[in-house]
Amino acid sequence: MIMASAVAVSLVVPASAQQATAPHLYMFQFKIAPIAAKAYIENPQDRTAPNRKLAEGFGGKLLGYYLYPPGEFDGMTIVELPDETSARAVAMTVWATGTLEKLNLVPLITADEWKGVMEKAKQTKGVYVPPTETKQ
Repeated sequence: MIMASAVAVSLVVPASAQQATAPHLYMFQFKIAPIAAKAYIENPQDRTAPNRKLAEGFGGKLLGYYLYPPGEFDGMTIVELPDETSARAVAMTVWATGTLEKLNLVPLITADEWKGVMEKAKQTKGVYVPPTETKQ
């Protein structure tokens, strides 16, 4: 049973829009299902190695694995992966096990990349008209 997921973040640049040659960082946040909680109680275990193996199986690297139950989520992983398709495949692989109640995936960007997002938004200022300003 592998755990992964991520929280939804507004205005995040998709990893596919990031530089094609650099690996991408992703955060997976997860909430374990009762069946997994039961398995942990019956067989206490450290899931770092299986998570590392999963990331490596998709050409990636596990950078962090953290647990913080109970709450909206029980833990998170930070993973470096080659592309967004790989990240979504990791999520699908884990989700298909049925051991999670909740799984979120978020591409992470650096402060410098976020600055680029702001600069691009500034260049297109005025292109979008919000519904509050639309007159028919």
